[in-house]
Amino acid sequence: MRGVLVLFFLGFSLASFGQQDWVYSMQSLNLYDGNAAAAGMYDKSSLNIRARNQWVGVDGAPNTQMISFHAPLKNEKLALGVRFMHDGIGAFNRTMGAVHLAYKLQTSAGQLSFALGGGAAMEQLDVNKLKAQDEEEFLMGNINQWTPLLEAAVLYRTKKSFVGGEVRHLLPNESTYGSIQSAGSKMEALAMAGTTVDIHSSWALRPVAGLRWNQQGQLLPEVQLGAWYVKTLWVGAGYRFNSSAYAFAECRLKRKFRLGYSFGVPVQTVFAGQASTHEVMVGMLFGKGTPDLNSLRLFQ
Repeated sequence: MRGVLVLFFLGFSLASFGQQDWVYSMQSLNLYDGNAAAAGMYDKSSLNIRARNQWVGVDGAPNTQMISFHAPLKNEKLALGVRFMHDGIGAFNRTMGAVHLAYKLQTSAGQLSFALGGGAAMEQLDVNKLKAQDEEEFLMGNINQWTPLLEAAVLYRTKKSFVGGEVRHLLPNESTYGSIQSAGSKMEALAMAGTTVDIHSSWALRPVAGLRWNQQGQLLPEVQLGAWYVKTLWVGAGYRFNSSAYAFAECRLKRKFRLGYSFGVPVQTVFAGQASTHEVMVGMLFGKGTPDLNSLRLFQ
């Protein structure tokens, strides 16, 4: 049993780059989910719900759910954001919550925003889901551990372009049970940039590039190309190098609501052609005088 648990923590550590935090195919469609400095960018309250099932058909594959909310404060330079996430992979589950405060500065060409946030994560290992390889049974029940979170972000955006990044897990932590110890969550950074190019009165193209980095020195580049039709329908596709390829679509309804879906397939040899990833997203703007989604800036 000891060997199985050690292998579990080792396997989670090796896979932590992809699954330490959420990896969403439609992240650029709601920037706050990937960059806390985007809080309040709609000038109204925004609620977004996501659910993602990765590698469907593979036993113990990752699944993630997230709810995010952000809104400007009475002080026009400040905004508040909240993110809650649950992530499960095999016998391991993690629930995280963080609150962010963003400060916005207007420039001659756009807006520069900074954000700082904190919260906590509760990690749980269900020992009953682990299979012993020998007769030694030294663990019973669940293992629970709380860890603090500290995050920071910066974002610069204009009407048609944006560039920014977020750094997570700034506080070191580790998971320990008896003589078994895991390195815990590693510091991770996510950078994104994109622009919109008008090609027709009804169509616009939006290329986006992203890069994930973690403290172990791992890199995950990503490219995405989307097309916007009459400011109502987004369609596009993306590729994470040596990881996955995906397609997505988003429809805006009644000028206040948005509904999105993404389908992806892994490109790793071990899973290629054997599993798929599905992601759904629902969002809405609300509050007195809720603006028309079509009138908002192109990067939302």
